[in-house]
Amino acid sequence: MNNAVVLHSMIRRNQKFIEKSASGLAHNMSLLQLPGKSNCMNWVLGHIAVYRDAMLACNSQAPLLTEEQRRPYSYGSQPITANSTCVELSVLIDRLNESYQIVSDWLLADPDNMLETPPKYIDLHPDYGPSIIENLGFLCWHECNHVGELHALGELAEVQSSKLPVG
Repeated sequence: MNNAVVLHSMIRRNQKFIEKSASGLAHNMSLLQLPGKSNCMNWVLGHIAVYRDAMLACNSQAPLLTEEQRRPYSYGSQPITANSTCVELSVLIDRLNESYQIVSDWLLADPDNMLETPPKYIDLHPDYGPSIIENLGFLCWHECNHVGELHALGELAEVQSSKLPVG
């Protein structure tokens, strides 16, 4: 099994969990915050979308988010609250679905550029490694880390939804 197939397997599992976590969730529920320094589901999904754009950049593909859409979700950005400017949850999910399909098709095509130096891109850092495969390895780890946050945020949304008045 080659590295691209392994990375694809990780991204596919992440995508399925993203879809499950956001299924039926209203935008306002994606803005709920846990206590402490964690962030809301909208930020987590937007942050994943920013780094999916970095995966696209590894294959010289254009980003799906605009610079303005990326800003609230970039490394070091402020927490998103109900009063923050952010991307609608449905748009984030669409971009994640689209980026998954593009990255998936690329990785399953047994790409021959994996040992090349990655192209210059705002969210690719030299510390990620000197090759595309090393950058993708870091980006997959990073995505897995944030996908792990979705479980608790989904439970928070379920609890809050059950407290809303009916009708």
